[in-house]
Amino acid sequence: MLLKEQEITIIESWVVAPVSQNTENLASRSHETRRVSDPYIFTINQEKLSTPGGVVVEEIIDKYGYLGQVEARAFEKIQNWANKNTEGLSLWISPPYPNEYPVSKAVVSEIVYSSKGQKLLLNRAIVLDIEEKTCLEIANQFGVFSTVEGLRETPIFFNHQDYTWIGVLDKYTSQTKDIKTSQDIVVKNETYFRVNKIEETIYVARQQGIYLSDFEMAKKEDLIGKHQESCPSGKNTAFNVLSNEGSASQESKILRCTCPFCKAQVSAVISGGRIHCPNCGASATYSC
Repeated sequence: MLLKEQEITIIESWVVAPVSQNTENLASRSHETRRVSDPYIFTINQEKLSTPGGVVVEEIIDKYGYLGQVEARAFEKIQNWANKNTEGLSLWISPPYPNEYPVSKAVVSEIVYSSKGQKLLLNRAIVLDIEEKTCLEIANQFGVFSTVEGLRETPIFFNHQDYTWIGVLDKYTSQTKDIKTSQDIVVKNETYFRVNKIEETIYVARQQGIYLSDFEMAKKEDLIGKHQESCPSGKNTAFNVLSNEGSASQESKILRCTCPFCKAQVSAVISGGRIHCPNCGASATYSC
């Protein structure tokens, strides 16, 4: 959508002063459970998509197993498209998948520019309470898909500022209302502010030996809604990473290191007390 000066200023602030990963994760959970469009930014540097915090997205993607391999191919297509084009949008639809994705979800990515001409990718994650068949029906209005699994590795590209997808999704979600006016960007910025206040309160409490749950505090602040989240498994498959800004788990951390197994320089994910290599798939107990 055509961004006004206010939205551009907000987006620039996300790039210049990125929020912490905990803040980003909780803000995304807030938007998902409230069924609010969840916008966030990737930078495009040296032909790679990166988070505002500098994490190269493809380096933390799990490329193993069925979903890992299929979604990695889709992500590569989006990254290549974002590099080669000066404008346009992509629509990537993810149908439900047993034990991984309990609900459908779409990520719309649009090439935008800062006031100084920096090329950025504005992403919007949209949780859709629809079945596999409906996902296929939506996709087939823009292409030809014979199976829902074909959607997982085939993003749909609009190489100009084509917003016909909004009219299609209008039938299935009210989230498009704020997308049309870019009000979802303003709402996300307000969510960041409220979540930051929660994180500050937790930090002060922990200095006093008091443990508080940010999720429970967010619930009390009406930041957590009644709807189901989209990615409960916490795996860093490409769709999880692309729709949750570089981390699929609230407790995940990123460590730049040399993998002791494959010897590659990687941005490894630390989650659940283990460190996971995105290059060879090996994992080991992590101790700092």
